[in-house]
Amino acid sequence: IEQIKNRYWAQGNENEMGVVQNRLYTKRGKVETWLFGGLMSSDPFLTIRSLGFQSAYHFNETFSLGAFGMRNWSSASSALEVLELGGKKANTNAPRGTIGTELQSSLLYGKLSLLGASILYYDMHVGAGLAVTSTETGTYAGPSFSVGQNVYINKRVSLRFDYRMIAYRENIVEKEITAKLGQVVGARNNFSNSFQFGVS
Repeated sequence: IEQIKNRYWAQGNENEMGVVQNRLYTKRGKVETWLFGGLMSSDPFLTIRSLGFQSAYHFNETFSLGAFGMRNWSSASSALEVLELGGKKANTNAPRGTIGTELQSSLLYGKLSLLGASILYYDMHVGAGLAVTSTETGTYAGPSFSVGQNVYINKRVSLRFDYRMIAYRENIVEKEITAKLGQVVGARNNFSNSFQFGVS
C-alpha cells in the first residue's frame, strides 16, 4: 500500500507512474543474459544446428541494446544425401558462427491465463542490428532482424523464443567440377533463418 501511495503522489514523474501498465516483472536498468539453442535454415543441402549466448542492457521497459554470438554445426541434409547417392555434390557454404549487435524494442507486454489455474506473463520484442557471419568461404557482414517473446517463470528467469533473419552476400566455391575445384565460381545473397529457444 505504501508503494501505491508513493506512486500516487509522484507528481508527474513518469518513471514512478508505471502502475497503469501493472508490470509484475520489470526490465528498466537491468542486464538480460540468454543461453539458447536452435536450428538455422541457410541452405537446402545443409542441416544446421546452433548454440549461442546473448546479453543486453535495458534502458527502460521499451528499448534495449545488446550483443549476441552463436556457433553453428552443419551436416548433410536429406536432399544432399540423395544428390550424393547419384554421384553429385552441391556447392554448399556452411556457416560456422555469427556475432552481432542489436537494438530491440518491446512492443507488447501482457498476461495469459493457463487453463484458468495460473497467469503467464509475456513480453514480445522486435530487433534490428548488424551481424558478421563466418563461413567456409570467408566472413561476411549484413543486417539482422528478429522477433520473439519472453514468457516469465519468476522475477529472474524467463523462457525465450526468437526468430532471427540474417542477410549477407557470400562467395560460392566449386566442389564438383574438377578443373575448378576450390575456385570462387559466383556469389549469392544468403538469407539465413534462425529459430532459437532458451532460458533468459
